[in-house]
Amino acid sequence: MKLKFSLHYRTEWGQSLHVVVSAFSGKRRIALRNLPMQTTDGELWQLETSLLEWRLRTIDSLEYYYQVEDSKGCLLRREWCEVPRRYAFDGNADYLFPDSWRDVPDVIPFYSQLYYVSQGITASTGLRPERIVLYRKTIVFRVSAPQLREGEALAVCGSHPSLGHWNPAHFVKMQSIGEHDWMLSLNAGMMFFPLEYKYVVIDAQSNTLLRWEMGDNRSTDGLKMSDGEVLVLYGGMLHEPGPQWRIFGVRTSRPTREFILWAAQQGIRLIDAGTEGPLTLKSFRHCSELATFARSHKVSLMGTVKVDLRRDFSLSRVKARLRALEQIFDIVSLDIRFPDDAELHPDYTACLLRERLELIVSQSHMLVALGHKPYADFLKPVLGRMHVLPVQLHSEPQNEAWEFARLKEYPYLSIAATSLPSTPTLRQWWREDPGRAQRYRVTMLHSKEHAPRELTPSLAEAIIARHAFSPSVICLVPMDDIEAMYKGKRGEQPLGDTELQHAVNLNEKIQALIRESHRA
Repeated sequence: MKLKFSLHYRTEWGQSLHVVVSAFSGKRRIALRNLPMQTTDGELWQLETSLLEWRLRTIDSLEYYYQVEDSKGCLLRREWCEVPRRYAFDGNADYLFPDSWRDVPDVIPFYSQLYYVSQGITASTGLRPERIVLYRKTIVFRVSAPQLREGEALAVCGSHPSLGHWNPAHFVKMQSIGEHDWMLSLNAGMMFFPLEYKYVVIDAQSNTLLRWEMGDNRSTDGLKMSDGEVLVLYGGMLHEPGPQWRIFGVRTSRPTREFILWAAQQGIRLIDAGTEGPLTLKSFRHCSELATFARSHKVSLMGTVKVDLRRDFSLSRVKARLRALEQIFDIVSLDIRFPDDAELHPDYTACLLRERLELIVSQSHMLVALGHKPYADFLKPVLGRMHVLPVQLHSEPQNEAWEFARLKEYPYLSIAATSLPSTPTLRQWWREDPGRAQRYRVTMLHSKEHAPRELTPSLAEAIIARHAFSPSVICLVPMDDIEAMYKGKRGEQPLGDTELQHAVNLNEKIQALIRESHRA
């Protein structure tokens, strides 16, 4: 009944690594232990504990995660644990967990409520800790594969005959355990270490191999097993680029049911409803009902939330606020307020930001975006590690050497926006600087024709199309910019819900943009 944990993690002076273990009987947690790990070199951390010391009668499953603490026991960092490390437990065996720290994965959108809603599928009901068949020596393979497409499954193939001896026709099929994770247990009694193996994607119906995962072979180099042990190899993410799931969204201050129906009919999957105001009980119920209606039509709502790093926060209050926001929004844009002396204390400011972002990302299924603003260089590593979605604006490129952003170079984990509430609309932007409008038409739209004084519907369509065809996971266009494509539009008064339904010319353009840019 021993648990043996090992993890490679380089800590700084005064920091220590801990493993937090929970024991479950059925669905009820019956014990929680925060156990400090030991190291001799500050990099390889190890822990061995006996569950007999816990004096618990019945344990059905175990769940654990790793975290970093300072010398006073204060939490500094916790690994990404949206998908828990949870396993069925048998008291007759010892368990070996040679692990790797889990950062927020590149494929984080596939774990979001936004993804589930846009695909019209039921959100995951959680991980199923399947009972492991025990042998004299048992090896367990586990991997996360949100990249799989419909009709695909996962298998393992490797150097030992039990793993197919690298024969692509003799792979061993794995079992789905929920949350995009797959698992397989095998008899390791006749296996010789080290093993080499790879995960392979197969056709779930025909059981034929479709492709091998990328990169080097995985290996059990340095690991040994004894009788009565279970070796758990959690391989993290499948080494394969994910499918380019992308969606089209609009921004409006009037997300009525009629507007949501119109958006769903065009293939729009996201509506940015603007800034989060004070939610009374009445307004919360209304917004929650509107969100439920939108989700039933494959449409998600987005909101802007203020995060003030100048104030201390209560963990319980933040969790309660996140639970409330999750009932309405599937993605939130953070409006971060930094201390006035942030640049004088860069390490401290970066620590505050990382702490708050880790809490938001780990405690909810909402995607997290950042408003478009310049961030100091010392904050960029934190933002990159957390994989929050930056808003990219074509008129204000991140590279100061460019006059206009190069949309084809936008990262996948970003939001391509034509304009923002704090910036001019496309028509205003075009009108305010004719010289710049001319340069944009020549350099970005590749046309040497003279730029008209007013933005025409065809030019508005060309600009929006460039954003729709960008690599960004979300293309977000305010309704004022959308309506600039409408040939029947007179003036800049917004179209009403009924007018939108009958704007055939505009609707056909939107549908074509979404279809041709593969954001359906």
